[in-house]
Parts: sequence; structure tokens; C-alpha cells
Amino acid sequence: MILSDINTIIGSRFSYQTNYISSLLHRELGKSFSEILLSQRMERAVILLKGTSLAINEVALMLGYRNSSHFYMAFREYYGVSPREYIQYLSKQYLLAYLYYRVAMKA
Repeated sequence: MILSDINTIIGSRFSYQTNYISSLLHRELGKSFSEILLSQRMERAVILLKGTSLAINEVALMLGYRNSSHFYMAFREYYGVSPREYIQYLSKQYLLAYLYYRVAMKA
């Protein structure tokens, strides 16, 4: 599902024009519909990358991206690192936490 599809569905569900909904969101929340959607997708991406063993392309499809390259670009633009770099960072953090725990248990 793409952004225009979501806008249309929301507009028809609440009997408003998509332009009205977009301006209402921007006025009330200070963000456009696409900014809100991107924020939600990126938050969900982090949850899925942290908490599952799903491949990056599976996460991309689950979040509504048509292919993983669009997801990679959006993720990098939003967080400043690629999804793969983010996963590598998490792995290092988990390893450091584990090593710290092991050392603390011996003391």
C-alpha cells in the first residue's frame, strides 16, 4: 500500500478530502501525513530489527515498501545509518553487555 492509497482510504472512511486531512494533521501535529507515516514506519523498523530475526527485505515488505532499496534509503536518511549498520551496532552492544555481565558475575 502506498501513501496515496492510505490517504484515499482515510479520506473515504471519514468522508473528508485528502487535502483537508493533510492540512488538519499539519495544523494540529505540525507534521504532514507522509512525515507521520515515515516516523511510524521507522519506529516499527527498529522494533522489528531489534526483536526478530527477520531479514531486512522482509522487514521492508512488512512496512509497506515495495522493495528493500527504498527501505534502505529511507532508513539511512532517517537514522543516518543503513539497516545493516544498525543491526551490526546492536550486535556489538549486546556483546558488550554480555561481556560486562560475565565479568561482573565473576567479581
